[in-house]
Amino acid sequence: MQGRFETGNHLEGVIDTIVQEVGEASEPQWRIVGQQMPTVDELLRKYEISGTIDGILQVKNDGKWVSLGVIDKKTASSHVFDSINCENDLNKYPWTAKYKAQVLLYTFAYNFDQGFLLFVRKDNLYDMKIITLDMDYEYIEQLLQKASKVNEAVRKGEPPPKINDIKICPKCPFYAYCAPELVMGQDIEMIDDKQIVALLDELEEIKEAVARAREIKKKLEELLPRGKDIVVGKYIITYSPSGRRKIEKVEE
Repeated sequence: MQGRFETGNHLEGVIDTIVQEVGEASEPQWRIVGQQMPTVDELLRKYEISGTIDGILQVKNDGKWVSLGVIDKKTASSHVFDSINCENDLNKYPWTAKYKAQVLLYTFAYNFDQGFLLFVRKDNLYDMKIITLDMDYEYIEQLLQKASKVNEAVRKGEPPPKINDIKICPKCPFYAYCAPELVMGQDIEMIDDKQIVALLDELEEIKEAVARAREIKKKLEELLPRGKDIVVGKYIITYSPSGRRKIEKVEE
């Protein structure tokens, strides 16, 4: 866990440097200033809402830097990165929908008309896009009402009313304790099969290994001399007349 934390901190610094480079090379130029500033707003404080913004997005216009609004940086897998290109696309995933709430609350606190999300592709940190979020005061009111209910529940020492959302509940850290009776629709059948569960668990465990194996095979395709039989380390690599490659490990 500590390793992940330290890696995250290191990566954040790398991303900040790349963001600066990309902004300087863009036309018009843009930059992020005032990073890690706490929100200061009396209304949000009343609802016990606080946070720290990644910064303010500025664009260079006629030689002067103009502040456009609060911006928050998010890394995303290629699949998610490619699927989000506008504000409405944030509703495709439960976690990206939360990004909208976060940024607009910060935007409200700093009294801007727009907020921004900077998405960075995880496997190519130089590939990034900015999503514009227009201020929505009706949505802000809904968020404040939610905060009010949560705060009241905390004061009473009672949990707020349960929800039953198949898209949200399984990802909630309190899922096992809340145990909601999820409504899944008429076409879904609940079954109890330990073998299926065991196989799915195993599949989940090896997903990363499979992805890594694909990366290694792709790299080997680049490195190995095609059609040439070689010995490298403990491995003998040969090719059949049809061009099929065979890799054998020499046992010691």
